[in-house]
Amino acid sequence: MKLSDEQFEFLLDVQMFIEWCALEHNLKITGGELYRTQYQQNHYFATGRSKVEHSYHQDRLAIDLNFFDGSGKQLNTKETMRFLGVYWESLNPFNVWGGNYRNFFDGNHFERAIWSTSKKNQEREYE
Repeated sequence: MKLSDEQFEFLLDVQMFIEWCALEHNLKITGGELYRTQYQQNHYFATGRSKVEHSYHQDRLAIDLNFFDGSGKQLNTKETMRFLGVYWESLNPFNVWGGNYRNFFDGNHFERAIWSTSKKNQEREYE
């Protein structure tokens, strides 16, 4: 599959995910980063903001989203966000939630990890 096809399928999942969050769980969602340049990734890696030299953001296959409940409180812990990750990963076998990284928590990060035969073999470590 071409990268543009993967990007299209990824964005369809993002659309379904946002609708599910908003309509089924009454969450307000705001957008974060979708695309990242090589320069930005180099800087994030050098300063410890990223654990990898290449990010799926660079391929437009990752997005950071912010979630707020009905009272305006941001969901920002593994416990409050776990159901989001479970749903995201159920949409496609290559969908990965950043809340499942073993070495750090990135609960606002949702990606399509297409360059791996399985989640367990990716360059990142998962729980």
